[in-house]
Amino acid sequence: MKRKKTSLTDLSYDVLSHIMHCVASSSGGASNILILSSVCRVFKDLSNDTNILKDVKFHGIRLLGLRVSPWHLNGLLFKCMQSGNHSAFECVFEYVDSLSGSYKYHKMKLFRWTVIRLARIRAVDIVNTRSRRKDLDEAIEEYQKAYDAMDIDMRKLKELLGMLKAVINL
Repeated sequence: MKRKKTSLTDLSYDVLSHIMHCVASSSGGASNILILSSVCRVFKDLSNDTNILKDVKFHGIRLLGLRVSPWHLNGLLFKCMQSGNHSAFECVFEYVDSLSGSYKYHKMKLFRWTVIRLARIRAVDIVNTRSRRKDLDEAIEEYQKAYDAMDIDMRKLKELLGMLKAVINL
C-alpha cells in the first residue's frame, strides 16, 4: 500500500499562519518572508496577511532606494507600513535621515561648484581679453569639466529630492 506524500501546504491554515509569524519575527524576517512568498501561492497569500505584515522585522536592513516592487524588499516594506508595522517605519526613518545628510552634502558640493564655475568664467574672460588662444582653450576645457561635474551633482540632487518626496507621500 502506497502512502500519500504530504507537503507543508497540507497543514491547516492556522499552523501555516503560526509558522509565518515565527519566520516574520525572526532576525531576518523581511528577507525570509520575501523568499517564502515566492515558494507557493499559499505562502504568498499568507505573506499578504496584515497580522503577519505587522510582525515582520526589518532590523539590520539598509535601503538603497525606494522602488515599490512586490519582488523587492521595498514592496514588502510599504505593505508593512500600511499595516502599521513599527519596524518598517523605523527602517524608512533611518533611510530618510541618510537621504537628508546626502542632500546636505550634495547641496554644499553644488555651492562649491558654483564658486568654481564663477572663477572659471572670470579666467575665461581674462584669457579672452588677452587674446591667447591656447590659454582660452585650456580655460574652456576646465570650465566644461566643472560644468559636467556640477550637472552630475544636480542630477543626484534631483534623484534625492524625488526619493524624499516618495517618503513624504507615504
